[in-house]
Amino acid sequence: MTCIESKQILEDASMDLRKWRTNSSELNQRLKNLNFEVDEHKESLNTLIASNVLGVGWNEKSDTFYFDSSDLGTFLSKRIHTKRYLLQAAGRLFDPVGFIGLYTIRIKCLIQEIWCLGLDWDDKLPKQLEVSWNK
Repeated sequence: MTCIESKQILEDASMDLRKWRTNSSELNQRLKNLNFEVDEHKESLNTLIASNVLGVGWNEKSDTFYFDSSDLGTFLSKRIHTKRYLLQAAGRLFDPVGFIGLYTIRIKCLIQEIWCLGLDWDDKLPKQLEVSWNK
Protein backbone atom coordinates (compact mmCIF):
# COMPACT_ATOMS: atom_id res chain seq x y z
CA MET A 1 0.00 0.00 0.00
CA THR A 2 1.24 3.47 -0.84
CA CYS A 3 0.45 4.81 2.64
CA ILE A 4 2.73 2.21 4.25
CA GLU A 5 5.54 3.00 1.82
CA SER A 6 5.10 6.76 2.32
CA LYS A 7 5.16 6.41 6.09
CA GLN A 8 8.31 4.24 5.95
CA ILE A 9 10.17 6.63 3.63
CA LEU A 10 9.44 9.56 5.92
CA GLU A 11 10.29 7.57 9.06
CA ASP A 12 13.70 6.81 7.51
CA ALA A 13 14.18 10.59 7.32
CA SER A 14 13.07 11.01 10.97
CA MET A 15 9.73 12.54 9.95
CA ASP A 16 6.37 11.49 11.28
CA LEU A 17 3.57 11.22 8.72
CA ARG A 18 0.32 11.27 10.66
CA LYS A 19 -3.32 12.43 10.78
CA TRP A 20 -4.47 10.69 7.63
CA ARG A 21 -7.72 12.02 6.21
CA THR A 22 -9.96 10.64 3.49
CA ASN A 23 -13.56 10.96 2.38
CA SER A 24 -13.71 7.21 1.76
CA SER A 25 -15.15 5.32 4.73
CA GLU A 26 -13.65 2.07 3.39
CA LEU A 27 -10.14 3.51 3.17
CA ASN A 28 -10.63 5.19 6.55
CA GLN A 29 -11.36 1.79 8.11
CA ARG A 30 -8.37 0.16 6.38
CA LEU A 31 -6.08 2.88 7.73
CA LYS A 32 -7.44 2.34 11.24
CA ASN A 33 -6.87 -1.42 10.91
CA LEU A 34 -3.25 -0.70 9.96
CA ASN A 35 -2.90 1.46 13.11
CA PHE A 36 -2.58 4.73 11.23
CA GLU A 37 -3.59 7.89 13.05
CA VAL A 38 -6.81 8.84 11.29
CA ASP A 39 -8.23 12.34 11.61
CA GLU A 40 -11.94 11.62 12.08
CA HIS A 41 -14.62 13.37 10.06
CA LYS A 42 -16.53 15.99 11.98
CA GLU A 43 -20.14 16.36 10.92
CA SER A 44 -22.73 18.61 12.42
CA LEU A 45 -26.32 18.57 11.21
CA ASN A 46 -25.29 16.93 7.91
CA THR A 47 -22.87 19.77 7.20
CA LEU A 48 -19.30 18.63 6.95
CA ILE A 49 -16.74 20.87 8.54
CA ALA A 50 -14.13 21.52 5.89
CA SER A 51 -10.49 20.59 6.29
CA ASN A 52 -7.29 22.27 5.25
CA VAL A 53 -5.01 20.29 2.96
CA LEU A 54 -1.67 21.92 2.14
CA GLY A 55 -3.10 25.23 3.27
CA VAL A 56 -6.09 25.01 0.94
CA GLY A 57 -9.70 24.40 1.99
CA TRP A 58 -11.06 20.95 1.15
CA ASN A 59 -14.74 20.05 1.30
CA GLU A 60 -14.66 16.32 1.98
CA LYS A 61 -18.28 15.72 1.11
CA SER A 62 -18.04 17.12 -2.44
CA ASP A 63 -14.29 16.36 -2.72
CA THR A 64 -13.50 19.88 -3.91
CA PHE A 65 -10.91 22.48 -3.01
CA TYR A 66 -11.92 26.05 -2.28
CA PHE A 67 -10.48 29.39 -1.21
CA ASP A 68 -12.17 31.49 1.42
CA SER A 69 -11.67 35.02 0.15
CA SER A 70 -13.81 36.81 2.75
CA ASP A 71 -10.80 38.05 4.76
CA LEU A 72 -9.07 39.20 1.58
CA GLY A 73 -12.24 41.00 0.45
CA THR A 74 -12.45 42.84 3.76
CA PHE A 75 -8.79 43.81 3.51
CA LEU A 76 -9.11 44.98 -0.10
CA SER A 77 -12.15 47.12 0.73
CA LYS A 78 -9.77 49.60 2.40
CA ARG A 79 -8.64 50.70 -1.09
CA ILE A 80 -5.20 52.00 -0.12
CA HIS A 81 -3.08 52.11 -3.28
CA THR A 82 0.51 51.89 -2.05
CA LYS A 83 3.36 49.40 -2.48
CA ARG A 84 3.00 48.36 1.17
CA TYR A 85 -0.73 47.67 0.76
CA LEU A 86 -0.27 45.61 -2.42
CA LEU A 87 2.44 43.48 -0.80
CA GLN A 88 0.20 42.91 2.22
CA ALA A 89 -2.65 41.87 -0.07
CA ALA A 90 -0.39 39.52 -2.04
CA GLY A 91 0.83 37.98 1.22
CA ARG A 92 -2.74 36.99 2.08
CA LEU A 93 -2.92 34.71 -0.96
CA PHE A 94 -1.54 31.32 0.02
CA ASP A 95 -1.64 28.89 -2.88
CA PRO A 96 1.11 26.27 -2.57
CA VAL A 97 -0.44 24.00 -5.20
CA GLY A 98 -1.02 26.74 -7.80
CA PHE A 99 -4.80 26.55 -8.15
CA ILE A 100 -5.16 30.32 -8.42
CA GLY A 101 -1.86 30.90 -10.17
CA LEU A 102 -3.53 32.78 -13.03
CA TYR A 103 -4.48 35.48 -10.54
CA THR A 104 -1.39 35.50 -8.35
CA ILE A 105 0.97 35.86 -11.33
CA ARG A 106 -0.79 39.08 -12.34
CA ILE A 107 -0.31 40.47 -8.84
CA LYS A 108 3.37 39.45 -8.84
CA CYS A 109 3.93 41.16 -12.21
CA LEU A 110 2.28 44.31 -10.89
CA ILE A 111 4.49 44.25 -7.79
CA GLN A 112 7.53 43.87 -10.05
CA GLU A 113 6.48 46.96 -12.03
CA ILE A 114 6.03 48.92 -8.79
CA TRP A 115 9.45 47.81 -7.56
CA CYS A 116 11.10 48.90 -10.84
CA LEU A 117 9.61 52.38 -10.42
CA GLY A 118 11.46 52.72 -7.12
CA LEU A 119 8.39 53.83 -5.17
CA ASP A 120 8.68 54.17 -1.41
CA TRP A 121 6.50 51.95 0.77
CA ASP A 122 3.74 54.49 1.33
CA ASP A 123 3.86 56.39 -1.99
CA LYS A 124 0.59 56.44 -3.89
CA LEU A 125 0.64 54.28 -7.04
CA PRO A 126 0.72 55.97 -10.45
CA LYS A 127 -2.70 56.06 -12.11
CA GLN A 128 -1.94 53.34 -14.73
CA LEU A 129 -0.82 50.90 -12.01
CA GLU A 130 -3.82 51.76 -9.86
CA VAL A 131 -6.08 50.87 -12.82
CA SER A 132 -4.21 47.56 -13.28
CA TRP A 133 -4.57 46.77 -9.58
CA ASN A 134 -8.31 47.47 -9.60
CA LYS A 135 -8.80 44.95 -12.43
